[in-house]
Amino acid sequence: MAESSREAAPFAAHVPQRRTLRRRLGLHAGGAKRVALLGGQTLVTRAPESVVGLVPPLAAGMVRAVARLPASPLLRTCEDVAVLAAARGHLHEPRNIAARLAGQIRGALALAAQLYREGPSQVLPHLVLAPDQERTLADLRERYGSVVIAVPHNVGTVLYAMRVADRIPSLVVAKRSRSVEVCQLYLETFRRMGVEAVLADRRRRMAVMRQMLGAVRAGQVLVATVDRISRKPEAIRVPVFGREAGFDPWAVRIAAQRRIPVLPVYVSIDEGRVRSRVRSRLGEPILDSEPEAAMAGAMRFFESEILRDPGSWAFMLDKRWRRVLRDARTAVTSSASPR
Repeated sequence: MAESSREAAPFAAHVPQRRTLRRRLGLHAGGAKRVALLGGQTLVTRAPESVVGLVPPLAAGMVRAVARLPASPLLRTCEDVAVLAAARGHLHEPRNIAARLAGQIRGALALAAQLYREGPSQVLPHLVLAPDQERTLADLRERYGSVVIAVPHNVGTVLYAMRVADRIPSLVVAKRSRSVEVCQLYLETFRRMGVEAVLADRRRRMAVMRQMLGAVRAGQVLVATVDRISRKPEAIRVPVFGREAGFDPWAVRIAAQRRIPVLPVYVSIDEGRVRSRVRSRLGEPILDSEPEAAMAGAMRFFESEILRDPGSWAFMLDKRWRRVLRDARTAVTSSASPR
């Protein structure tokens, strides 16, 4: 027995080092995202146009290929969403959900490459803000002084923010990455879009809140993603898909404090033969002094839109959301089975 322990000791001693090396090489979830983002920027800015044009279809093809694998987490999540949607009267084939997600990624990457190559003036015509939606935003801003546009992590969300900022003075609120290089990439992308942005970080929350409040006082519209699941103590916990989850509180607390409405918006990309178009659907404005009520109202709208059009929602790939959807499916199938 003692001999076995001595033989195992050198192996055990190397495990932490292997994990450290793995993290240094970027072979974890955050590292993979960092490598993909920075590599994509380098490719778009330096590679020949003929090579750049291959990236969107290749990325979409990879998503479709992953969805065909029997043990694919993406396919399992699409199956979970399809079951939940069927319970609400929306029929989707799981692989069709993955195919639509792949198509949205292809369209978004093509527009992003065009932005870097040709500038915002060539991309804006493909970003649709319908006249009635623009009137709604203008009316809310005129009546209340500002409005919080709450959006989920749709594939086309950043491009939608670009269109809004082109029509109405806006401040985009995005989450700060742990990577300095990725943060610089975010800010550079927003700069190219002509969009003013702040990267939210709980370690700088007072400075970020001051900047958001200053924007609201100046009559700017806040555009903020609000569907990131958070386990932090300050997170706002509301029901979603029959479960309870916590979400970042920044934007809805500003809305409650300043008595301005929260307008939930769901963004999608319609693939075209020549170029894709980014469109959106508006929910009902939510005016409430309690941030929990505003967040719950926004999540109800997002839930209904996700079940109607799940392939537009990039956070199907998020591990925390995958757990929520899996648990929700289990609850639905359990309640439907005979006792």
